[in-house]
Amino acid sequence: MLTHDLLNENSFSLAQAARRLPKVRGQKTPHPSTLFRWAIQGRRSRSGRIIRLEIIRVGGTNCTSMEALNRFFDRLNDIEPVDPSKPRKQALLERQAREAEKILRQRGLLK
Repeated sequence: MLTHDLLNENSFSLAQAARRLPKVRGQKTPHPSTLFRWAIQGRRSRSGRIIRLEIIRVGGTNCTSMEALNRFFDRLNDIEPVDPSKPRKQALLERQAREAEKILRQRGLLK
C-alpha cells in the first residue's frame, strides 16, 4: 500500500536511484537488486519493525523516489513516530490464548 504518490515525487528507476545513494561497503553504491529487496522483503528497523521501500511499477520498470528513500531510511532509524499498535508477536499470542480458552470452554474444562 502506498501512502504517497510516487509519480508526483522525484521518481527514478531502481538502478538510477541506487546510483544516487552514497558509496558504502568497498566504495560501491548499492546494487539495484538491493533496493528491490528492500521493497519486497524489507529491512528490520532499530525497534524491530519491518520497513519496506515504496516502489511503483511503470511499464516494465520498478521505480522509487528520493523522497521514498528518505522516508525508508528515516523509518529504519526510527526517526518517524512508532505505530502505537501492539507488536505482531504479542497480538498473535493473545489470539492464540483466546482460541485456547474457547476450546477449553467447549470441552467444559473452563467456565
